[in-house]
Amino acid sequence: MILNLIISSLFGFLIIGSWVSAFVFRIIWDRQDKEFEAFLNSNRDRLLSGESCEYKGELYSLNTGLVRYTYCFSIIVITFTRSSALRPAKKSSREQLICILMTLFGGWWGFPWGPIKSIQALME
Repeated sequence: MILNLIISSLFGFLIIGSWVSAFVFRIIWDRQDKEFEAFLNSNRDRLLSGESCEYKGELYSLNTGLVRYTYCFSIIVITFTRSSALRPAKKSSREQLICILMTLFGGWWGFPWGPIKSIQALME
């Protein structure tokens, strides 16, 4: 009985943590996307001419692979699908793990779209 209570409490904390994480990371990733967009706009001509430009210690060129991960979270009957900030493909494993964990703990249980959107987010 106590074990069931502990497991239920832990699971509840994981779900609430997923919601909070989704909110916090959305703010952070939106800000990072705006900063990256400003970098791209200010270096547009250099990048289009084939030059490499440095942004936060990373060199970017036209050939730099970028990724964005999808995650979802549900609140009772509403399921939200969002995406992470753009990242160089070779430095994106942390964001991928964050998106997977938010989807696994906070996305699946919304009715009726939670399980469907969670599977879609994990497949992308």
